[in-house]
Amino acid sequence: MSNQKKLREDITFLRAISVLMVVIFHFTFPLSKGGFIGVDVFFVISGFLMTQIIETGLQEDKFRYSQFLVSRIKRIWPAMGVMLLTLLAVGAVFMPPLDTSVIASQVLYAVGFVSNHYFLSTSGYFSGDNDSRWLLHTWSLSVEWQFYMIYPFILKASRSLSMRISSAPNFLKVHVVILTVLLIASLALCVYVSKHDASTAFFLLPTRAWEMLAGGMAFFAYRYIRLTKLQSMLLSYMGLAIIAGSFVFIGRFDLERLWPSYYAIFPVAGAVLVLWAAFTANRVMKNRILQSIGLWSYSIYLWHWPLVVFFGITLFEEKFSPESKIIGFTLSVALGYISYRFVENANAQSIKTMLLAIKKPAIIMASAGITAGILISLKGLDYKTSNDPFYASLLAKPQATQMPSECNNFKTPAEKLKTCRVEKGSAEKALVIGDSHARHLYPWFAAKSPLSTDFLVSVGCPSLPGYNRTGAGYYCDKFSDKAWGEALSGEYSVVFVSMNWGAFKSGMCRIENGHCVPVNSTEAPISKLDNLLNAAKSKGIKVVLVGPTPFFPHSVPEYLYRHAFWTKSSETQLPAADFGKVNEDFIRLFESVQERYSSNINYEPIAKTICADNVCSVYDAELKIPIFMDADHFNPDWIVARGDVLMKYLGRFN
Repeated sequence: MSNQKKLREDITFLRAISVLMVVIFHFTFPLSKGGFIGVDVFFVISGFLMTQIIETGLQEDKFRYSQFLVSRIKRIWPAMGVMLLTLLAVGAVFMPPLDTSVIASQVLYAVGFVSNHYFLSTSGYFSGDNDSRWLLHTWSLSVEWQFYMIYPFILKASRSLSMRISSAPNFLKVHVVILTVLLIASLALCVYVSKHDASTAFFLLPTRAWEMLAGGMAFFAYRYIRLTKLQSMLLSYMGLAIIAGSFVFIGRFDLERLWPSYYAIFPVAGAVLVLWAAFTANRVMKNRILQSIGLWSYSIYLWHWPLVVFFGITLFEEKFSPESKIIGFTLSVALGYISYRFVENANAQSIKTMLLAIKKPAIIMASAGITAGILISLKGLDYKTSNDPFYASLLAKPQATQMPSECNNFKTPAEKLKTCRVEKGSAEKALVIGDSHARHLYPWFAAKSPLSTDFLVSVGCPSLPGYNRTGAGYYCDKFSDKAWGEALSGEYSVVFVSMNWGAFKSGMCRIENGHCVPVNSTEAPISKLDNLLNAAKSKGIKVVLVGPTPFFPHSVPEYLYRHAFWTKSSETQLPAADFGKVNEDFIRLFESVQERYSSNINYEPIAKTICADNVCSVYDAELKIPIFMDADHFNPDWIVARGDVLMKYLGRFN
């Protein structure tokens, strides 16, 4: 903002530690898993400052909505617009058309300050698939901007209502009560939505507004509740301790899967205490380096995330870790300083005419939007790759029949689960159960299976009774009960079980007395599966365990596309990282049960057709298609052509 030099040192310090937490989290520094709470602290700071500006203006009868918007435009648009234009330029000059188009599309959402809705519709914040999410970090700027648009009206309406309800000396109490009710309502909505869909609660203003309203409460406490120096010191240190504790323990217990929910109360409360205390007699807070980083924090935040994505897709992070983390951190701070010094400061001076004040910021943002529109219309400058059929094969839409989306059963309660049938008119039936790794077999069954086949799938749910995802809104345990109930019912001639077996090493929990207890080893899940297979054997049910699917750190078609663009060569094999190690316990079980129950239980290591020594073929030169459609799911066209290893389990039904 234009009066940055007048900011309290404690606020600048809070900004510094907030942006540092976010940056080290995104560059995956050790012990930084709780760093995402920096955004929550930013929201509180923003609410405090906006309440201060608006309330002071209303109290003095000097507040003008247009002037408020101009001040926000001058503060936010220039640095953001320059970052967007630079990213578009880098995309146009250095990036393949695929990425240039993605960047341009995301720029339009960022310019319109609706990128939070865009990223909610594409994937969750913590999904880890960052190859194409160049502007993910702008979600928080969109939420703040949306808040800025309506907050003055909320405060003005609350003040007016308070004055009608109460006399002048007491109206402020009513005003604060009204805002507190709104805060509680937003928090309650946040907690409720987080239980069912954490991503929605994470990205949207109604479930985030309480954090900024909490900043508003901190302002009222700061202005109207006087503290002694000792009280200020104690509250400030208590607030910092709560923020530090949140950083450590939230990361330690992997609470990001449920964020924000009521867990966000802790960093928010810590920030509120620091802002209320206004205690600056602290040498750490006054540290010149931290004060500088606090001043540069907005620009650091703007620039750090595109570096994270760039380091990821160029494999710089993988090849040069941990050096890449230090380089990325240093570059983020350096670019933040440059942006602050030459962009933010250049637009901080006071200009009396509103039109002149917004002229430069408007030109910058309009230029970003127009440039993005041009690049989209030119399909990301696809003339660079249009003459090479290899690129086209990587982007081609599969022609094979895929499972209907209504049968994905993503976060679906047991009573609403849908089964999709591949109808072949046979008297006997097959069943396929599992997660998305069962779904990606659907094209083969649709094209080749001689049996009518039911698919009972729940995307995101590796399927063992008694186990659930640690994230919010999953019903994996209930789904698994139903899926294995069908599998052991005796109604099917053969049951195929296919899932992300390695998921039981991370992100799963065992349900005990209604509580979700994180799984720390595969011993219990393997014992559970062994018991289920023993039950199938005793009932004479034929089960085929489809082995694990290779997984890669990047979307395979996108990786091959970029590699070909930058190296002018085609790659057909990739290392599958820890594929064997992650799945070794289950693979031992599969081999063991096949030996013990060979007449009924079969193990089909489908990955062996393409992998050897953790190196896998990822492009089928004969078919001229990628083998994978993303990081760990088979291309529908490929599985139809190469999945006939499954036919031997259906042979007698031909």
